[in-house]
Amino acid sequence: DLDCETEACPVDCEGSWSAWDACDASCGIGSQTKTFNVNVAAANGGVACPHSDGDEVPQSCETQDCPVDCVGEWAEWGSCSESCGQDGLRERSFAITVTAQFGGEVCEFNHGETQEQQCNTEEECPVDCCGSWSAWSASCSASCGGGVNVRTFNVHTAAAFGGEECDYTDLETDSSQTCNTQDCPIDCEGDWSAWDSCSASCGTGSQSKTFGVTVAAQNGGAE
Repeated sequence: DLDCETEACPVDCEGSWSAWDACDASCGIGSQTKTFNVNVAAANGGVACPHSDGDEVPQSCETQDCPVDCVGEWAEWGSCSESCGQDGLRERSFAITVTAQFGGEVCEFNHGETQEQQCNTEEECPVDCCGSWSAWSASCSASCGGGVNVRTFNVHTAAAFGGEECDYTDLETDSSQTCNTQDCPIDCEGDWSAWDSCSASCGTGSQSKTFGVTVAAQNGGAE
């Protein structure tokens, strides 16, 4: 036999897809690809592969849900219950806007949890003046004819930090109450006149003098 050769036989392309590679996300949605590999290239008019060597096809992939951390914050402090002193309190609350899921970190505080703190403690409360009048004095300044009794105002607590002042000052006196208003006794006042002329120009005669009242006794005064 004699070998003979006319032309080379057609060679069809041979190729295959690789397995999907690993997902590029450890959680949630990622992507992965597979690659077409030509093992035998088409030759001599053979049938070409439907894809080129190295062509890639992507697809989405999901392994597991990603952890979601809790998100929350404290609200602003509310108004103080007192405007001054040591008893004022204000409150704030914690609000969670995103709840922890899939193993995410939980918030340090619960939704709706509240906190209290003192407030306005540096402000001193106003202290109003407090005082009172003493009893009227037992003795009268005059035994008759209209005298006065006296009383004294005593401040027990002085006004402080803008508190209201008392209407009267400490130890201020009041002498507006009258006493012993009855008229005073008036003693009688009078005097003898000079002796008048003798009734005889010689020998024995008589003469007299007269008592004159200048102020009559009144209100039990001496006659």
